[in-house]
Amino acid sequence: MKTKKINLAIITLLLFIFSNCKNEQKSNHFEINAIIKGVKENSKVVLLNYDEKKVIDSTIIKNGKFYFKGNIEFPYEAAISIDDEWLMIPFWVEQGEISISTDKQTLKKSNLGYHEIIKGGVINDMNLKFNKYIEPSQNKKGLKYKEMKEGVISEKEFQNQIDTIFKNVNAFFKNDSNANNYFSLSQMINYREGIPKKDLKIYYNKLSKKLKDSPKGKALHDYFTYDGVKVGEIAPEIIAKNVKGDEVNLKDFRGNYVLLDFWASWCMPCIKEMKTTLPLLKNKYKSDNFKIISFSFDVDKKSWLKSSTDLNIDWINISDNKRLSTSIVAFKYGVSEIPSNFLISPEGIVLKRFKYEEDLLVEIEKLMK
Repeated sequence: MKTKKINLAIITLLLFIFSNCKNEQKSNHFEINAIIKGVKENSKVVLLNYDEKKVIDSTIIKNGKFYFKGNIEFPYEAAISIDDEWLMIPFWVEQGEISISTDKQTLKKSNLGYHEIIKGGVINDMNLKFNKYIEPSQNKKGLKYKEMKEGVISEKEFQNQIDTIFKNVNAFFKNDSNANNYFSLSQMINYREGIPKKDLKIYYNKLSKKLKDSPKGKALHDYFTYDGVKVGEIAPEIIAKNVKGDEVNLKDFRGNYVLLDFWASWCMPCIKEMKTTLPLLKNKYKSDNFKIISFSFDVDKKSWLKSSTDLNIDWINISDNKRLSTSIVAFKYGVSEIPSNFLISPEGIVLKRFKYEEDLLVEIEKLMK
């Protein structure tokens, strides 16, 4: 009798665990069902993750239809690429069922509201709502930019329109019905530069624990926690791995001048700098206790390694493989665009933060005298 009771208890426990596992798997499961009329039969379809800049899955079109499924921990910005005239469909991958229904000619329209052909999911619905809300001010920004380029309005007037967009975004997410979801969290990070940090903190405090503990939740917290280093302050700590997988610590280069260079393989101005300016600096100051440390914001490690090889980078080259928008290193240094360069003294003090397109060769020569 005692043995039977023990066996029954074990069976009950196993059934409970199995049931929880199935429920968890179901809650993280996504399915994408698509019908695209007019597309060539057997065209290749690729599901891309924008956040991690990588291919998630691929398939082919049969009878104008294709299908993806999988499991995710958190939603992510994505796109479906179809190799019939390189058609693209941006959307969000999220838990549950997502349906896409359209035709080839519609996808080729330059003014297509992509989100209107996508059905299913709280995040995609929120995406549609947000884009309809922000579209008028974004369109006005395009017109103001053209007017600025033609000399009709000043740069300050154009900046006023950008400030208006940030104010509209802030107002949208201050509404509690639009907050506390992964889409709103993602957009607050995307627009963070134009929203006061005190407002970001208020928004963050409204998030659920799960969202706060998510990668983007942690990134938002890091962003409003750090102000970005100023000239005259100690350079913040950086510990990351080089292309060989060895750990590199910025502090280990005390006693040297360090040019800290932030870049990524997808940044064309960065690539130009890598090919021209940085090799010249390395050779010019090779006997003057001068080191170059390039820090990449490549999420895709393979892209970083390939680009490093193609560019023949023979100075210190490290990365934590985090996005510019979510990297704690970017927040510590106040970097929101690249290329971005800092000169650090042998004592570890930030001597200068260089402006974009500033002549590094001329400016560093002044500081190194």
